Amino acid sequence: MRTGSIPLAAFVRAVLAVELGDLTPASRLIEGAESRFGPVRPAEALDGGG
Repeated sequence: MRTGSIPLAAFVRAVLAVELGDLTPASRLIEGAESRFGPVRPAEALDGGG
């Protein structure tokens, strides 16, 4: 695992919360990742669109 990555337990909690319809933990992970690594690219930038 690379240095500075998101802890596995936090990721799993966020994924389970999304499955249950609660987006708050996932939003916190995104905010934390953006503050550490920069903006998260939108999905259309990943698949060549936009």
